This record gives sequence, C-alpha cells and structure tokens, in this order.
Amino acid sequence: MEASRSNREYSDLYYTWCAKLTLEAYYDPQYRLLQRSNSPDWQSRHLGIGLAVCRYGLTSYAQMLKKLNEEQTPFPSNQLYLYTHTTMVESQVESYLRMDTSHYAHAFDLCFMDCNGTVFMCDMAQKSIERILIIDHHGMGSIRDNALMYAREQRARG
Repeated sequence: MEASRSNREYSDLYYTWCAKLTLEAYYDPQYRLLQRSNSPDWQSRHLGIGLAVCRYGLTSYAQMLKKLNEEQTPFPSNQLYLYTHTTMVESQVESYLRMDTSHYAHAFDLCFMDCNGTVFMCDMAQKSIERILIIDHHGMGSIRDNALMYAREQRARG
C-alpha cells in the first residue's frame, strides 16, 4: 500500500511539473517565477498567481473549486491546470464556462484545459476560450523529460 501511495505522489509531482513547464514554454515565460507549494501547487506573490494542478479529469473541476474555497490560499488570480485525458474541441470546452460558481466565495479566474495535446485557456470571468497551443511531440518530449527530472529531484529531497 505504501509503494502505491508513493508512486501516486511521484506521478502527481510529474504532472504538476509538466503543467508549469508547459505554461512557461508556451503561454507566458513569467510562469518560471512560480514556486512549488502545497496549496495551491504553484504560487507567486509577485505575479499574484496561485495555480492548482489536477490530473484526475473533468469531473474534478467541482472538487477543485471546493478545495480552492476550503483549503487553498486565494490569490488575485486563482488558476487551474486541468488534465482532461481526452481529446476535446472548443465547443465541448465551452460547457465549463457556463458552470454556476456563484455559491463559491472564490472561483478560478483561468482554467487551462489540457486535452491530449491541445491546451485551451478558459477565462472564466470573461466567459471566453482561447486555444493557446497544440503541443508538438518534440517540444513536449523536452518538457516531459525536464518534468521527470524535477519530479525525481523533488522526491529525493522529500
């Protein structure tokens, strides 16, 4: 059981690093200023960003909203990087813009939806979607290699 938990934590680290490195390389180089933390996963007081990463698919969006409101430190810009583990087109992503979040004190300002090679940036306040990248396999290979290296280093440090 302990080995399974350790493997899951290592996998979570890997996905967390992939998200940060993807945004840094393809969205905004300033994301390099984000520092690893517990809740949310990445933070920068300087940028005013708190970035949570979720690799458990689309059904986790509501759970992440609950976590944002009950456990995480809110930031001027609360963001979520969500791995969907499925291929989606823009019209499918739009349904998340219509979610009612009015009963939460804090909501995600931006949600990056990683749809198996295509990443959409959903501006939840403006109700807009922008496809920010279609990940090429060469560039993604480098990101995955670096994420694996960082996850191993972080796991070794404890």
